[in-house]
Amino acid sequence: MDMTDKLMDKLASSTLEIRGLDCMSRTAAERAVSDHYHDRLTYKGMEFFDTIYMGAIVPAAKQALRSKEKQESYLGYLPDEDVFVSGWDVFSTGNRVGGRNVAFVKVDTEGNTRIVQGKGEYHGMMYMNVYNALHAEYPTLIDIRLD
Repeated sequence: MDMTDKLMDKLASSTLEIRGLDCMSRTAAERAVSDHYHDRLTYKGMEFFDTIYMGAIVPAAKQALRSKEKQESYLGYLPDEDVFVSGWDVFSTGNRVGGRNVAFVKVDTEGNTRIVQGKGEYHGMMYMNVYNALHAEYPTLIDIRLD
């Protein structure tokens, strides 16, 4: 077993603090998140999945998008801003086939939200064209949850 394997074994057996991802490449950070998601991931020392994600991020994003039918489709972290990016498929009222857009909400753990107005085109399905536009606009964005 080489040094890299030993390090990855050690990482896999411990918790991972999201705010420590900025010292890794995007690829390494996303691999580490995947290895720790969802029961060994922390943010500011707090359990991430139930406390931060389900308890703060999802409710805040839903409130920000309150007037639209929506389904969550993405979660990422912007280390340089210390905020989460919550992505949602948003459907025209009563129509889940056509009229689809994707909306993004920046959320901090204090519950502050801001709907992201992208420079890129955020129309269509999340993982067909929007995902690449989002990453082009935010090159430091680290994927946490792809739905």
